[in-house]
Order: sequence, then structure tokens, then C-alpha cells
Amino acid sequence: MRSLWLGILACAAMLAACGDDDSDFVTRPSGGSSSSLCKDCDDGSSSSKKQGDGGSDAAMTNSSAKSSSSSVTLAIPCKTDSTDICEYKLWPDSDATITSVTIGSQIWMDDNLSNGTKSRYTNWSDAVGERLEDDCNSWLCNPGLGVFRGACPEGWHLPDTTEWNTLIAAVGGRYNAGSLMSLWNEYPWRCGKTPDAYGFSARMDGMVYADGFTSGKGYYAVFWSATERNENQAYAISLSCTGDSASWEYYGKNSRIMVRCLKDDPSDKKIDISSLGCRTETEDNCEYGELIDSRDGQAYKTVKIDTLWWMAENLNYETDSSFCYEDSSEYCEKKGRLYVWEDADTACPEGWHLPSALDVEDLYQTAGGKFVAGKLLKTTTFKDRVGTDAFGFSALPAGLRNADNGNFSWGEYLAYMWTSLSYSNSKAWGIRFSYRLDEVETDEYDKFDALSVRCVKD
Repeated sequence: MRSLWLGILACAAMLAACGDDDSDFVTRPSGGSSSSLCKDCDDGSSSSKKQGDGGSDAAMTNSSAKSSSSSVTLAIPCKTDSTDICEYKLWPDSDATITSVTIGSQIWMDDNLSNGTKSRYTNWSDAVGERLEDDCNSWLCNPGLGVFRGACPEGWHLPDTTEWNTLIAAVGGRYNAGSLMSLWNEYPWRCGKTPDAYGFSARMDGMVYADGFTSGKGYYAVFWSATERNENQAYAISLSCTGDSASWEYYGKNSRIMVRCLKDDPSDKKIDISSLGCRTETEDNCEYGELIDSRDGQAYKTVKIDTLWWMAENLNYETDSSFCYEDSSEYCEKKGRLYVWEDADTACPEGWHLPSALDVEDLYQTAGGKFVAGKLLKTTTFKDRVGTDAFGFSALPAGLRNADNGNFSWGEYLAYMWTSLSYSNSKAWGIRFSYRLDEVETDEYDKFDALSVRCVKD
């Protein structure tokens, strides 16, 4: 179906890549607008950053540079002090007149997004655009239907971490990224001449924190990515003139950082969801199995989605803090039990586990991305926007039990499922399938809310 890259993500090698809320991104090396996650990793704050405003994620660069280089088109240096044979192009049909430079397989603006003639520092919400800000305010942002334009002109988009890492790999990796820096330098005694060997012309403008403090001017070129770290922070790529290196940093979304746009690839604009899946109204070619829970003898249908085996039914194993919707045993028989998070985290049978962030992301990716996955993973039992159940996952509306008052709600309209990823001491991440939407929503829930459980085979 598509190449998987989950094997490269070893949390032990990524201690700098995850934050104190246990939710974070490292970048997948393959094409597309997606990111992977790391669980149970230590905070990666950089001591060189202002407390609470930013930090560095060196592991993102380390892992992705090595894994992506084999599939990246290497660029050829095209510019010296005396010659310039880089491949430039004028784009007069865009919202603004743009000049670009081709580097490897990508077409980049050869200057920063500007107001008239002056480059502008931009906060992340403005850079990324309203739709992405609204739809991806969670630990898992995978557009699925293609790129987001954000602040960029028509035909261009704000690059995500994967696309930035493709550029870094194309010029020889993170330790050669200084070759993208411009010859222009307001403070030449700090790092001398930089070659701009590929015509990218990254200027050392640094960035501006939310409180107005300017950092890195004359040392760094910093650019937003479309990938957020959490609800308060997002990733930016930092190119250093002092060490010819690139590093992933994270900043508060109210920080103001430069934007460099990437030309859209028409092949990335849309996914034909009708071609996805293994089931149609007339055929069922999915690979099914059966799980027998030795603890109580219950049998569950399972289905293989990409490389993972999922339960195709909700778990119905009774624990101390699990419930039947409306206290009805009939609901439990049809739709499984609802679990508080701590019980959910240990409720799966031996050899199975509560899905991790990586498991969930793989499910989303296989089903076309978060903005269409709901339609392909839901059953036809939902109200309004029913699903096609194209993968045999059979998500069905089972509602939840509210922690505040013990009330049950949304039993015919919404499906809630726990993940193993803790958000804080009191909250954990879950996924939600809605009767109103074709997408899958990801949100944090009170750990004493009771949600459904789907287990994944170890």
C-alpha cells in the first residue's frame, strides 16, 4: 500500500524529541504531510532558549536525515562567488510575482514571504492558516488530503517537517545545511561568508519571541514548518552559519518567525478515497482473524489494517472501573464496555495492547489521513454521515460516560476510543468518530471519563 517507516522510531534514541506533555513529533522520511510521535520521552528543552518559549529537537534531524537520504534526489551545487547556474523561475500567475529555485526534487521560493519588499516575521497561526489551526490543534495533525496553503500564495504551501527534511537531505544532510545560507550577512565577523551554494539564500534574520525579544540575528535563519508540537508550540527549522548545521527547534506559536513557501506538487493534492480499503458494498477482501480472550472466553473479530492487527469490535472485558452504557448489559454485548483510562491501559488480553500514538497514526495514514479516515473506518450505523467501513474496522457509536456526573451520552452518535498516550496527570488522548464528520478527531479526555477500547496485537 505504501512504505512504512515506523521501524526507525526508537524512543530511546529520541530523548530530545519529546516534551513534558509526552506528546511530540519526529518526522517520517517518506513523502506526504505526516509526522510520527514519540511516547514517554524526556523533555528536550534547549538551555539556549528562553524558558518556556522554545527548545531544540536534535533527534528529529538525526533520525530523519539518515532515513530519508536514500529516497531523496540529491541537489547539485550551482552557485559560487563568481558563477550562478541555479535553476530559477518566475511565477507571474500566482497571487504575487514569485521567483523560485529548484533544489533536488523541490521548488522553493528563493526569498522569504514578504509584505511588499520586506520579509515579515509571522506567528504560527498566521503562517499556517485558519484551517490547519482549527483542524490540527492536537498531538496528531495529518492533513491526508494534501498540503495547506497557509499564508503562502496560491499554488504554494507552508512546508511541513518532512518536506524541510527532504531539502536538508538533498543538500547533503544537517551538517551541510549552512550551504543554503545567503552571502548576505549583517555581521560578517560572526560567521564569515556563507556559500548559498544552491540559491536558497537563507538570510540570518533570526526570530522574534512573543514578548518582542529578537534572537539569533546574524547567526541563524529560522523558518516555520506546518507541523505543531502541541497546542502551544510548533516546529521551526533553524539553519546556523556558525556550524553549517540545521536543527529542529520548537517555539511558542505566538513567536514571530520567517516563512519560506514550497511549490505544490499536483500529485499530493488529493487522495482518491474510493481506491482505499479492502471492502466495498459488493466485495470483502479484508484479512480477518479471531481473538479468544482466555480470561473470560469471549471471542472478538480482528482485522489486519496495513501491518497491524486490530480488534474489529470493542473490548467487553469487565474491570473494576468499566461500565455498560446506560448500565445495560445488552449495550455491552453489542458495543463493548466503557473504561476509565487506567483500566483501559491494562485491559487488553495478553499479547495485545491499547493503541499507541504510532498505532493510531498508522491507522489514520492507511485510511487516507485524518480528514477522511472517519468515513472509511466507521460503520453504516452512524447517523447522518455514515461510514463505508472500507477496512473492516467497524467503528460504531458507543458514546461515553462522563467523569463529572456519571451520565452517559452520545450513544448513537459518537465513538470514543482511548489511546495509551497520557496528556497530563489528569488527561489522556483519545480519538473520536462523529456522526457529523468524515474525519477522525483527536482530543484529550479526563482520565475518569469512560471510553471504548480497541486493542492492537503486540
